[in-house]
Amino acid sequence: MKRLIASLIALSMLLTVAGCGGGSQPQPAQQPESPALIDHTQTNNQSSPGTATPAAPAEPPAASGPKYGGLVRMITTAETAYPFGLPWNSAANFSTQVIVPFGECLVLEATNGDIFPFLATEWQTDMEKEELVLKLRDDIYFSDGSKFNADVVEWNFVKSKEARALNPAIDSVVKRGEYEVAVIMAGGYTNMILNLLASHSFAICSKENFDKNGEYFAGENPVGTGPFIMSDKQPGSKVTYDRNEKYWQPGKPYLDNFEFAAITDGMTQNASMLSKGNDRVDVLNNPPSPEQLKVLDADPDLTVWAFPSGTNCIWVSSMNEDSPFAKQEVREAVSYAIDRELVSDALGYGYQKAATQFIPAGYYGHYPDNRDLFGFDVGKSKELLAAAGYPDGFTTTWHASASANLDIIQALIDMLEVIGIKCELELSEPARIVELRSVTGWEGIIYQGFPNLASLPSTFRLSFDVNLNYNKSAWRPPGYTDAFDMLRMTPTFDQGAAEAVHNLLADYMCFIPIMETVNSYVVRNSIRDAEYGYWAVGTQWLVADMWLDE
Repeated sequence: MKRLIASLIALSMLLTVAGCGGGSQPQPAQQPESPALIDHTQTNNQSSPGTATPAAPAEPPAASGPKYGGLVRMITTAETAYPFGLPWNSAANFSTQVIVPFGECLVLEATNGDIFPFLATEWQTDMEKEELVLKLRDDIYFSDGSKFNADVVEWNFVKSKEARALNPAIDSVVKRGEYEVAVIMAGGYTNMILNLLASHSFAICSKENFDKNGEYFAGENPVGTGPFIMSDKQPGSKVTYDRNEKYWQPGKPYLDNFEFAAITDGMTQNASMLSKGNDRVDVLNNPPSPEQLKVLDADPDLTVWAFPSGTNCIWVSSMNEDSPFAKQEVREAVSYAIDRELVSDALGYGYQKAATQFIPAGYYGHYPDNRDLFGFDVGKSKELLAAAGYPDGFTTTWHASASANLDIIQALIDMLEVIGIKCELELSEPARIVELRSVTGWEGIIYQGFPNLASLPSTFRLSFDVNLNYNKSAWRPPGYTDAFDMLRMTPTFDQGAAEAVHNLLADYMCFIPIMETVNSYVVRNSIRDAEYGYWAVGTQWLVADMWLDE
């Protein structure tokens, strides 16, 4: 792979010497719909976002109906050593995925942003009072036999607020009746509340378990309303769940057991998915590289489900007044120095495409024209650097997670060196990158995803909300707060307001899109009805509906 990168950079330099530049020609974009699943066999023929609607892989024919019994094993990279029985703590410890079998949310969110009832049956928004009132199911019990009601929901959100895990858009959740709660909004009306409630960071756990046994026990021994009950946890190895015989959905779940296998190494993940023996694993969520997807898709017993999820971007320390990146000419120079098509064609493996916007086609906020700022032109890049006062370039630090795709990062570093920006690569544990982005700030460059959620206000808030302290060293342009407020305060999502925020970030080059990213699942063909890829967040799938056709 490193020889391939060297060849790519050599080709890039030859093109530069020959005076070649520019980028792909703009193409008309489709109106936003649910982001389509990617059929990777077709993506190489798509020259720009939004020019086609890729087809989903065909599901193998199923049996006549759901079958009972069996075990499904799923790979997780979540942190299983932490006590994850209390969702407000799990969010901070990156372990929300392991909540899914036992913990359920008030609502569900589809990839296109549609909201479906779940523990809450209906809701009504009052824009003047700045609150959302939800009616709750009255027939649900936790696996410890305690009742699900408004008291428990209110208590869960009180604990979340005490732990500082509550999104700043929510002031509080208060009881209005035995089976009714009101979500009180903070800082004015916002249209993103229901989307937030679909997150497993706000899954509902048993108050009785906490009150009777204490915080530590409740964390280590989860109790929720879900279809499975945790029976065994071996930190760093596996977490096992048994069927909840008293689950509130009649006849479900179909499986006897569900298990997470804690595997972070890509080669080991592949070996486990390709195994046909008793050590096989059945589902892999979001492999770390598109190359890994390509290998697994070659196995006829596996199906790859993938859909656009955002962009990987270069984030620079533009907030630091003394940083070279505080100058827009430098940020634009970085953008022009990157041959996105070259990198994505060689290292995207048909799944990741060059990104000329922060938001892929199919999501609100995708604008119809690509910007010249995202073309490839080394000559223009050098001119911009000289105009900014750096004719000979400068040296900076490139911060990267040790688990990142280092082939892509090295290719980008080599391209920047062509224009005189020398990057010293500093590898850190993922927790250190989180600390740089949200606590201490950083100087230099971080290559990080810009995730697109079904709720576009949540997308921008996740990356630019000053109250959440995400991306502390990234500069917010003039007018950003007003544009964001217009986006979040419309009764329904408005494409014009979405484009206004997106255009503002592009005009000021607040961060630099490089390649589109995908959410992906690799699923054994015998697994049915989990609806992987339909639901908006990578931690969501219908584990209660899952069954084995074998």
